[in-house]
Amino acid sequence: MKKITLLICTILIPFLSFGQGNYNNIELDNAKIETVVNTIINSFEKHYVYPEKAKIIKEGLLDNLKTGQYNDIYEYEELIEKIDSDIYDLVEDYHIGFSIIKNSESNKNKNKISLTSEKVVQLAKKNYYFKNIEILSGNIGYLRFDRFSDPKYAGETAIAAMEYLSNTDAIILDLRYNFGGHGTMVDLLSSYFFEEPTITSSLYFPETDSLGQSWTHEVSGKILSDTKLYILTSIQTASAAESFSSMMQRNKRAKIIGERTKGAAHWREYYYYPDIMLEIKMPIGRPFFKDWEGKGIQPDIEIYEYLAYRKAYITALSDLIDSNEDSKKIEELEWYLLIAEKKYQDLLQNTVVLDEYVGVYGKDQQIILRDNYLFWHQGINEEFVLLPFDEDSFVFSDSEDYIVQFVRDESNQVNGYKLLMIGEKDGTTRSKHGI
Repeated sequence: MKKITLLICTILIPFLSFGQGNYNNIELDNAKIETVVNTIINSFEKHYVYPEKAKIIKEGLLDNLKTGQYNDIYEYEELIEKIDSDIYDLVEDYHIGFSIIKNSESNKNKNKISLTSEKVVQLAKKNYYFKNIEILSGNIGYLRFDRFSDPKYAGETAIAAMEYLSNTDAIILDLRYNFGGHGTMVDLLSSYFFEEPTITSSLYFPETDSLGQSWTHEVSGKILSDTKLYILTSIQTASAAESFSSMMQRNKRAKIIGERTKGAAHWREYYYYPDIMLEIKMPIGRPFFKDWEGKGIQPDIEIYEYLAYRKAYITALSDLIDSNEDSKKIEELEWYLLIAEKKYQDLLQNTVVLDEYVGVYGKDQQIILRDNYLFWHQGINEEFVLLPFDEDSFVFSDSEDYIVQFVRDESNQVNGYKLLMIGEKDGTTRSKHGI
């Protein structure tokens, strides 16, 4: 399988080795090709995260050079594409990248420039990718965020989110659509889940034979070290989101539920070579404890991502029941668990004959059928969707505190319903008397 490479191709400015003009009309010769190949080899030998694979790259490229595989290439872009493809065939590393650059301002330098005020405004409008937060029945918190944004901008939002969840008994963190981001946000959020200082990241850098570590730190607000934690993952979960998940799993602090993650574990750096008008994006550091590059994080409970939320909620309720000693609280949690297990079964609504439930019940309550959904209706603004729960039973879409249980007469016709509240076995019956 060949790697598809995207090159940033721009107007060439004067540079040392290749003369002047446009990169498309560079007249490549054997000496210039050899210069490019040797520069690339030297870069990998010095910086690459896998020194043993750098030797494989060196041997492969020198062999290609020796056998004349680059001799018939006359355009610089084509040469770089060929070398990039050859390196991928040798080591199969998707994280290596090459860019033809136009001036002395490399991508490395560009990445160090602070966000413009306009981009900060746009980031704020997206709420720094904190997408959704709520308290689920059973006092279980839920937070979805799709990027570990820089705390320099997103810190207050992150802290506010953790404060909102601070009184829950369990938390579900949804990272199914999180592609990564800033390690400093990993440190910030991790700090809320550990009482003692804990390593959040440990990277080994072969070039300097050194270890770079990040730690949890003091944060404002309540520390949730005893709060049960569940992390949702998918194949899209990558980079910093994987680092966070791996760290929590390694410390047995959370259950990972969902799909195996993407497998983007390595720290990358840009290296700029102006003499050959080239910049190389190079993996230079790897996780010290467990390298999940190309492998991903294996969930504790593996399930399709679209079912992960449902599974996490049911798991959280079950765990809270097992660890609770308050009989009243257990009864409440069992109620929610019963509903959760039934509600999330694959009960297709079109398998239920809905027409027979339509009608007026009691004095002013109606069951209405619209767009193949049942609605519980009362007054002007009180209207709620009813979702199938069990035979002749439905739950409200926005609340799991009630069950609508329809009752039938001797001829099996629906003639009323009971509205059951949490913990009740017998609710108030409302007779059906009209349509």
